[in-house]
Amino acid sequence: MSSAPREGSAGGSWTPADSIAELGAFGLPMARGGARGWALAAVVEGFGAVVWSGWAQVGADPRLSTVLTLGALAGFALAVTGFVLAVRSAPSADVSGSVRARYLLVLVAEAVALLVGVLVLAVVGLLRWAPVWVLVVFAAHVPAVARVIGNRLLSLLGPVLLAVAVLAVVASEIGLTGPSTVTGTLAAVCLFAAGVVSLLRLRRRPATGGTVTGAGGP
Repeated sequence: MSSAPREGSAGGSWTPADSIAELGAFGLPMARGGARGWALAAVVEGFGAVVWSGWAQVGADPRLSTVLTLGALAGFALAVTGFVLAVRSAPSADVSGSVRARYLLVLVAEAVALLVGVLVLAVVGLLRWAPVWVLVVFAAHVPAVARVIGNRLLSLLGPVLLAVAVLAVVASEIGLTGPSTVTGTLAAVCLFAAGVVSLLRLRRRPATGGTVTGAGGP
């Protein structure tokens, strides 16, 4: 590992939050995504907001359903904007074949964990908690995605979404609302907010590419 100071999620010094985010990186090296990294992060976050807004509507109050529909549309617009900006941004360095292979292995392992978890919940009659489990797996996957596209802010979304999953369980247990509604709504809000921040950060950065660094970070 290099002795040079590492860059944190906001472009500053390394923080404890960055170290926590590394726990879900599965040893993948962090690419310097530059402007394209921020744009691709907005795509992931916008699309995630669309998916979770849709899931939140299962059994939701009609008034909340309308708000969630608008949120899904906003998330879609965010994802499209991020995609257009990613195409227009300078490409970052290619990810090596070994990194791609490791990322694919992580993706397969998490997909298996997701399916097995949902199956177990169905067998024991607790399928209503499936959204919470899916969010946990998604939160664990986000740091790996962040490594491939080179975006530390996306990395920090992992711990945030895990906290949302815990809060969803608490809110559901006290009867505030159903698991799908609270999980989907909070996850969508967090993802959309992060997507907006990504686009704002993109506007402040030069459209330059980057290089893939070692597993210790930049």
